Amino acid sequence: IALMDIAKNVKSTINQSTSDTAQLTLEKSKASDYCVMIVDDSKTDRMIMTKALSEMGVTLVEAVDGQDALSKLKDGSHDFDAMLIDIEMPRMDGFHFAANIKEDDRFKDIPIVFNSSISDHFSEIRGKEAGGEAYLTKFDASVFYKEISKVIKSHVKTEE
Repeated sequence: IALMDIAKNVKSTINQSTSDTAQLTLEKSKASDYCVMIVDDSKTDRMIMTKALSEMGVTLVEAVDGQDALSKLKDGSHDFDAMLIDIEMPRMDGFHFAANIKEDDRFKDIPIVFNSSISDHFSEIRGKEAGGEAYLTKFDASVFYKEISKVIKSHVKTEE
């Protein structure tokens, strides 16, 4: 599938799910209150995910690998609602990055969604073992949007 076709599919899927976006927006004062980190060494894949999540209206932070993401987490400038992580990356892969953040009390509750071109069952199991709440194979726009929305919504801290 060409890059433009993927972008069109993402936009179409998001436009079809406006009620989900409205619900997401209502749980915080506005969609931009949500912050998602995209961790992927592929500039093209980051662009596709950024396009999709921008359509949702969430705030985005990008990292090029696990070490870059860990540095951005530790700088404390964002309160992340979810992390979208590739598996195969240089310096620190997605599984090791997830293990690092799940061992750190400051970050262990941030939901992780793995998004990878690896589509075997073993990697999906390993993703769950590493603390991932979802494992997506690149790139099905409808599944991508629904899973990201579901994971973020499941971790929204409601005021009581």
